[in-house]
Amino acid sequence: MVLLSATGIAAIVAGVWWLGLRPDLLLFTVIDRLRAPVGLGVLIALGALALALGPRACAAFLLVAALGALLALTRRVGYPSTVSWASFACLTDGLEVGIAPLLVGLLVLRRRGSATVREGAVIGALAGLSALGALDMHCVMRGVPHNLLAHGGAAAVLVACGALGARLSEGRGGSARAS
Repeated sequence: MVLLSATGIAAIVAGVWWLGLRPDLLLFTVIDRLRAPVGLGVLIALGALALALGPRACAAFLLVAALGALLALTRRVGYPSTVSWASFACLTDGLEVGIAPLLVGLLVLRRRGSATVREGAVIGALAGLSALGALDMHCVMRGVPHNLLAHGGAAAVLVACGALGARLSEGRGGSARAS
């Protein structure tokens, strides 16, 4: 559980270090700068706890994570924008940031011996929240359409990859259950 939380939060920090901070962050107060990444970091810790608590906690976490991500994606702090080809850069950057927590989480599930598709989706959500945290600190485009399609798209792909990874582990010696 600690490994998953640490990996997700480390991915936010590494992603921001690698991608760079957006310039307008220097114009806001510290609270405005850190509100979304800290909130997403708390959700990451809650997701790791949900994995330890069982399937009902995982289902509740997926709902809470979706609502938290929606709140983060609909914030309008920064420069207004629409969806453009530049949005695909955020989509790929989000996938690059989220791949490490996704792989670590799936390896942890695999070593545990059994994984449900729901637990795989939670791992994907943790990776997606990590990507959202890094993108929030990096991307200067703040239009809701851009955030939902580019940033949210990366998170959605990571959730799907987590669920698929748990499902595929069934054929490789794991025992993924469709729960």
